[in-house]
Amino acid sequence: SAWRPLHHEVKDAPLAFCDYFSTNDNDLVAADRVSEQYEGEIYYLKHSKMLTWYWIRDQTPDELAIFTSWDSDPKDGAACKYFLHGVREMNNRFSGCPHCSFIDEAAAHKGLPHESVEVRTVVLNRKL
Repeated sequence: SAWRPLHHEVKDAPLAFCDYFSTNDNDLVAADRVSEQYEGEIYYLKHSKMLTWYWIRDQTPDELAIFTSWDSDPKDGAACKYFLHGVREMNNRFSGCPHCSFIDEAAAHKGLPHESVEVRTVVLNRKL
């Protein structure tokens, strides 16, 4: 997915990203997602003090956040290479980046309500 503000920097409710490696299967709650157009399953994340969260403070429309929402083959290659973490095994059933907006108490009521766009993309990769 790609996410960015549309018109001005985000002050009130930035998008937060949870470090995948701070999660475990006990943190995840499966839930049905049903609409007229779609039936499937999503995961909610239970609160845990072990979770590590990051966000871009005062993100501007020029700053694009790109993250993995879901991977159909997370064990492909048996390791995940991240800039911040080196090589680490991916062992959870969930293979994406938990994310949500939150109220930043330090910045609440100091800016316009955020307007943003999230685009979900598909990357197809042929195994070599």
